[in-house]
Amino acid sequence: MKSITIKALASIMCVMCGIFLFDSCRTNETIDPDIDIPNLGGYSYPKTELDLWLDETFLRPYNIEIIYRWDASLIYASINKRITPVKVEKVKPMLSALAKMWFEPFQYAAPYGFLQKYAPKTIVLAGSPEYASGGSAMVLGTAEGAARIFLSNVNAFEPGNTAVLRDYLRVIEHEYGHILNQFVNYPVEFNSISRGFYDPTGWAQNYESDEDAYRRGFFSTYSMSSPEEDFVEVVAWILVRGVDWFENTVIPVAAASTENPQAADALRQKVAMVEKYYKDSFNIALFDDPVTRKKGLSTLVGEALDYVSKYSY
Repeated sequence: MKSITIKALASIMCVMCGIFLFDSCRTNETIDPDIDIPNLGGYSYPKTELDLWLDETFLRPYNIEIIYRWDASLIYASINKRITPVKVEKVKPMLSALAKMWFEPFQYAAPYGFLQKYAPKTIVLAGSPEYASGGSAMVLGTAEGAARIFLSNVNAFEPGNTAVLRDYLRVIEHEYGHILNQFVNYPVEFNSISRGFYDPTGWAQNYESDEDAYRRGFFSTYSMSSPEEDFVEVVAWILVRGVDWFENTVIPVAAASTENPQAADALRQKVAMVEKYYKDSFNIALFDDPVTRKKGLSTLVGEALDYVSKYSY
């Protein structure tokens, strides 16, 4: 019994000695007080020419902060995915194009102060693309509530590529539609137009093309995931592709549908409801006025898209 006590006491002394030695080593360590560890809080960068341009173009007129320097805490929705920082030389060309295609049409079509009130307060940029679960679809943007839009794949941005511009603008108009719905919800009657045709879990697997969606009364396969996504997809597609595309491309396919004989009518109802929502909620005319010939938001967006695609930024 006595020998066990001695062994136990010896073990305790060794442990205490180890703790003391370990603590002594720690107290002798020194950390450089001037070490540069960015993005851990309390870090500020000196203003560059790009920062001054961003302040002048977005912060002062619209109170929108543009974040392009890497900050993992602001990409929390993608924290488990491989997202790379944006190349600095891509920031101004992309945001110049977006200011022309996204903001300028609203300046002409919306009442004074609209963007200052309803624009997202933060736009976060990332260099590489994000992919949806399963890796089947590239996600170019997401909206976080009514305050933030996250845009990815900025490093692949090509201002002269109309298809790329159209994809980005469509994503932005889609996400901005969600933001506007946070302020004024879309009419609940919209939910019943395509009741029975939504496919929340199988929209990506069960339908091969947007033509499949047209035949069921939708603008895209993603529209079929939920009424909320359906509504903003109507907004995005009609703004970016325009009325002529809708009448000449979408409606003929929908009108010949055997999957849903009411597909064309459903699409027209949705466009009419979106048009009324913008007019009643924000006093924005989505389409041209046939009497005054004043251009609607859709025409203004289309003209801006054409302009940007012809000029380098």
